[in-house]
Amino acid sequence: GDVFLSFLYPIADLLFLLLGVSLFFRPTIFNSKRKIYIFIFVLISSATFNYIYFYLNNHLSTETITLLRLLYRIPILLIAIAGSISEDRNSHKNYFIVNPIIGKKALVVFPYLAVAILIGFTLKEQTASSTLIIGNCITFIFVLIRHSIVRMQNNSLTKRLQAFNAQLEEKVTLRTSDLVYKSEALSQKQQKFKSLYEYHPDPIFTIDLNGVFLNVNTAGNILLGAPTDELLGETCFSIILDEDKYKLASALEKVKQQESASLQLRSQYKDGFTYFLYVTIVPIMIDGQISGSYIMVKDITALKKQQEEIKYLAFHDTVTKIGNRAFFHKKLKRVIKHAKTTESEFALLYLDLDRFKAINDTLGHSAGDHILEEVAKRFQSCLPSHTHLSRIGGDEFTILIENYTDEDALFELCNQLFKSIEKPFVIYEHTLTLSLSIGIAIYPHSGIDTATLLKNANVAMYDAKTRELNAVSIYDDVIAKKIERRLRLEKDLPNAIQNEELFVLYQPQVDSESNKIIGAEALIRWNHPELGVISPYEFIPIAEETLQIIPIGKWTLEQACEQMKRWHALGYSHLKIGVNLSAKEFEQEDFVKSISSTLANTGLPASSLDLELTERIAMMDERETLIKLRTLKSLGIHISIDDFGTGYSSLAYLPLYPIDTLKIPREFITMSETCDDGMEIIKTIITLANTLGMSVIAEGVETKEHVNFLQKNKCQFIQGYYYSKPIHTNAFTELLEIGIHP
Repeated sequence: GDVFLSFLYPIADLLFLLLGVSLFFRPTIFNSKRKIYIFIFVLISSATFNYIYFYLNNHLSTETITLLRLLYRIPILLIAIAGSISEDRNSHKNYFIVNPIIGKKALVVFPYLAVAILIGFTLKEQTASSTLIIGNCITFIFVLIRHSIVRMQNNSLTKRLQAFNAQLEEKVTLRTSDLVYKSEALSQKQQKFKSLYEYHPDPIFTIDLNGVFLNVNTAGNILLGAPTDELLGETCFSIILDEDKYKLASALEKVKQQESASLQLRSQYKDGFTYFLYVTIVPIMIDGQISGSYIMVKDITALKKQQEEIKYLAFHDTVTKIGNRAFFHKKLKRVIKHAKTTESEFALLYLDLDRFKAINDTLGHSAGDHILEEVAKRFQSCLPSHTHLSRIGGDEFTILIENYTDEDALFELCNQLFKSIEKPFVIYEHTLTLSLSIGIAIYPHSGIDTATLLKNANVAMYDAKTRELNAVSIYDDVIAKKIERRLRLEKDLPNAIQNEELFVLYQPQVDSESNKIIGAEALIRWNHPELGVISPYEFIPIAEETLQIIPIGKWTLEQACEQMKRWHALGYSHLKIGVNLSAKEFEQEDFVKSISSTLANTGLPASSLDLELTERIAMMDERETLIKLRTLKSLGIHISIDDFGTGYSSLAYLPLYPIDTLKIPREFITMSETCDDGMEIIKTIITLANTLGMSVIAEGVETKEHVNFLQKNKCQFIQGYYYSKPIHTNAFTELLEIGIHP
């Protein structure tokens, strides 16, 4: 035991000494420099005191050794002092006792140095046994082996640590780059989303679960006329009309169930303007939970307006602003359905403006549209309640009268309609008077469906046109037969020339002073093989509508010129032949050429031909009309205006066109019998003609009183039943031979 203790103290002291020196040189990191200094001093001083004590114990007295024991309290005191030193917790500075590189090299040497000191100490002591020396040598060898192994392990660990550090640094670099890239990508996505949100042309609103605005983009500010700050805190319901708020509430509840919703709403904000909006609401999901909604808005106000305009145009006439054909058919179907249910009657009036096409042909469609607009206003002013006015095309109107019961009231309404257009229309400095034809169909007597009622009302209207101006006709079986006859004539007329069914009658024109025949007017007739002789008043309108008037007019001109050439051959070369022209003939491009060709083929002098034009022709395209009339005049042809004063008159064309004769119509001659106005009109026409150097022919003269009045007022020529009705060629030849004897 004593031997063990004798070895234990030196070994322990040696370990303390080596530990202190190792701490001094090892590149260990310390957070407190003072504490480590004290700790190293305690280790080294403890070992030193033990060696001093060991040495003195062998060479000095016991009293001296007792005093030395006081030194052992110094390390304990230093440890207590080190424990009482406070650390700066905020300081993270690292301290090295010596340079780490120097310390590392010193540690390599210390084990050998310690063993060398031990061996040297043993050799110094002469009393040391050979066993101790051998033990020291073996210890040195083991220390050398152990140190070599440790160094090899340390080198291996150092390399592995360096490789690990390199890998770790590479991974950290890659991870850092990846985080930076993801951070930049996230930042770009956020910027893109912000740009998409802010600069989207459609308004976008962000709301919370209670519908409170959280954000609004620029388009939303513009739509509502308010900045974002002003909208924050308000709910989306504040900008929606009360009538639509329930729809928005229902949509938001649907969105809370994580479903999108689309709907149309009406919005109104500070400017008071009502917007039509198409709204799409989508939920905002964060970590699987809905936190709010995006409200994406499409302003469809303009689209709604266009749809309303399209709907309006679909059922309204653009010229007159009243119902159109589609509106009429829709309304008629509804009225028929109601009448069937209630077993009631209603009336359908079909209105057509007489000779309105001439206005479009002469003054243009713009003038016609102005007149149609005014006509619609005048019609509307006459209508009672439960009536529906429509324009179904051109100059045609319809009026639906529900709950019709009184025929007298119906005719009274027609009279009001006639009076409404009696007032002249002034357009482009032209004063125009219109007349109206009305056809009436009564449900259910005239039909029980839309097509039949409309057809029969139209049939009745055409029947009214065959009567005097401003006529009305109610559809019945008699009218149906008339229309059947008209359709028959329309079917047979194209073959009338080929079948030699047409013929010409001639009515003489007489000098009012000498009673001598100075000419004749050619008047066409149609001898139908089954229906007999057809009046021109019946088939000429059909011919004009079907354009059969062009071949019929050419045939009539040829017949008249050939016959006048024969009378010239009989010695009546002073005679002129008057031939009526229709507007359709005058419009033909080869009209003048056709007239010239007929004169050449028949051999009749141009001066013996008198072409009778209506005022409608005179009022057509001024430039084109003037060119044609001057060309005809240059050929030597005479030009007359037939029925002067009854058409669309304008005195401006009289001095402009090369006109030779004005023909006073039968209406004015008849009027002169009953009122002074008729006489004054005739006097005015005669005076006007004389002033312009024109001659005058009065038509429709039937009595001696007519003749006396015309002679008194210097009317040069007279035509009418007083002298002769239209007669065949042979009868006219006889009349030339015997003369006129009224």
